[in-house]
Amino acid sequence: MLFRQDKWKTRLTDLEEKVQKLQLQVRALELEWENTYDKMRSMMARQAKRAERMHDEAEQAGVLAPIADALSPQERVILSHLPPAQRQVQEGILRRRRQTNGGQ
Repeated sequence: MLFRQDKWKTRLTDLEEKVQKLQLQVRALELEWENTYDKMRSMMARQAKRAERMHDEAEQAGVLAPIADALSPQERVILSHLPPAQRQVQEGILRRRRQTNGGQ
């Protein structure tokens, strides 16, 4: 009987150690994911700023056709990357959406 109890204690201790290891690994993965997510968010923000700056420079140089002032910066960036035919279609869609949504 005594040996069985020692065996169970040993198994329980081993199991507790494994659970602690797994908890540490999960926490490390969570921290790594948070770090990766922060880096991606930062890179996307820089990319959006760069695209907007490039668009503004191209528009000032007259390379791009002017886009309606009512468009948001995100819409202007998206439209600047489209070919002329697709740009016209997308502008029409955005115009209709604004009319449907009360000009917003």
